[in-house]
Amino acid sequence: MKTMYNTNINRTTTISQFPETSIHQSMTALRALKLKIFKAMLKSKLHKISCRIVFIDINGLREIEAQICATCEKSIFLKKGICIPIKRILDVNI
Repeated sequence: MKTMYNTNINRTTTISQFPETSIHQSMTALRALKLKIFKAMLKSKLHKISCRIVFIDINGLREIEAQICATCEKSIFLKKGICIPIKRILDVNI
C-alpha cells in the first residue's frame, strides 16, 4: 500500500499542477537560476539546510521551504516525492 504524505505548500495540502509555459524570458536568467538551484541542492545535502523556493503553479504564486534532494535538466525534486519544474520557479533563496 502506498503512503501519501501531507505537503505544506503555502499552508495547503494540495499537490500543485503546472502549466507547460515557461516564465523565464532569457536564457541567462535561466542559467543563473539553475546555478542557484545547484548550490541550494549542495547545501541541502551537505549541511541539511532548507531553502525557500518561490514558484508559480496554476493557482498563482507559491512559496515553500524545503531541502532539495536532486535536480535534473527540467525539474527539482524535494522530500516526500514533490517535483517542481524549473521553468516555473521564480527564485531560490538559501
